[in-house]
Amino acid sequence: MANVLFVTSGKGGVGKSTVASALGLTYAANGSRTVIIELDIGLRGLDLMLGVEDRAVYDLGNILRGECRLSDGVIPVTPDGSLSLVVAPSGISSRIDYDDVVALVKALSGYFETVIVDAPAGIGVSLLIAPQVAATVLVVATPDLISARDAGRLVSMLEQYGAAKVRLIINKVHHKKIRLNELTDLDTVIDMAGAQLIGVVPVAEELSSSAFCEAGLPAGSLAGKVFQRIVTRLAGDYVELLIQ
Repeated sequence: MANVLFVTSGKGGVGKSTVASALGLTYAANGSRTVIIELDIGLRGLDLMLGVEDRAVYDLGNILRGECRLSDGVIPVTPDGSLSLVVAPSGISSRIDYDDVVALVKALSGYFETVIVDAPAGIGVSLLIAPQVAATVLVVATPDLISARDAGRLVSMLEQYGAAKVRLIINKVHHKKIRLNELTDLDTVIDMAGAQLIGVVPVAEELSSSAFCEAGLPAGSLAGKVFQRIVTRLAGDYVELLIQ
């Protein structure tokens, strides 16, 4: 079975989809056949972020309603097929049965080595799906008190609902601002979130959507190195966090 990662957040605007995309690119670059499933109904964005909007003919709703073959709804992102994407429906009228999403994740686990679910922010969808399918739930937060508090609420609920392993990624970190006390200290974010830290992601140009479309995630870049270490740590191997 595939390694299933569930990427979520307590509040919106923390860069959760950027984290999901960067993880997908990193796993694919490491040779793991990877698919990202986008669940943000009505707010599709990963097709643009990964540069496949012209190929997004079918979406998650089409797949679940049986309106296309599964193979037609899974969009290749990389030329070698190492990374693929299932996009969210663009219309808010699309209704999704989350039991069907669970079944889809399990089905794709038979074809891919890594399945990354990019969930909408907030508590509802995460509690319905993550405990049933995810080996690891990654809660993304930014270094501010509101995001940290919301992450803590989400972590607590996930654990109550039986999520196997919950880890924290702190995103959009500008260390100069932390040193100047313009951002919340990372230890405070970790304490408020109540989850083990798995990665700290800097503010970086290569993590913009335009950069993804043009160059993927360069392995030699700071962000590339950060996500490589996150993937290594998720595999259970010890490497130090890359914090600059």
